[in-house]
Amino acid sequence: ALLENQCHKCIFCECTLLDKDGGEVEHFRPKTAVRQDETKGNTQRPAYYQLAYDWENLSACCHACNRRKGTYFPLTDEAVRFDLVAEEPLLVNPYKEDPALYIEFRKHKIYAKSDPDGNVDMKGKLTIKYLGLNRKDLLELRRRRLSKFRKTMIRQNLSFDEMLLQEMQDLTDDGLDAKSIEFLGMFQNQKYKF
Repeated sequence: ALLENQCHKCIFCECTLLDKDGGEVEHFRPKTAVRQDETKGNTQRPAYYQLAYDWENLSACCHACNRRKGTYFPLTDEAVRFDLVAEEPLLVNPYKEDPALYIEFRKHKIYAKSDPDGNVDMKGKLTIKYLGLNRKDLLELRRRRLSKFRKTMIRQNLSFDEMLLQEMQDLTDDGLDAKSIEFLGMFQNQKYKF
């Protein structure tokens, strides 16, 4: 059910999760141990064991993202850890938040958004860093996809918006859900240079 709900894509990097390697179950709030940062000595046990089977804490995730995230679950205030109402995680939860509020694509690379004063969004920065969203394999996949998109756009003499609309229609025909199509629609408001 997790795979179907996520269109067979990793919750974080959106790589395709194939049936033979259907990914792993990711616990957004780790179940057995938790750490605030990459420091080895700050692991707390037990962690969010009470959420081990909570549907809202589960997602399908690729092996690479799950391995990188591990027990990492930073908060804005470590003092309120385990108070699920007061906690403010410093990782984007794509089920509950729009990732576009924290991160943006520039060509094939992901960056944390900045406010008008140039301050980088910490949630976006940590999500990119600790999930490795700019891993070499992901950069190459995105680069190839953008290149194919651009070549098709040129070959068919389409504007960016026309090409995006065509892509969205093709994805709809393949059974993509409305949330994913809405995500693609946000690109219509962006100005990309290929």
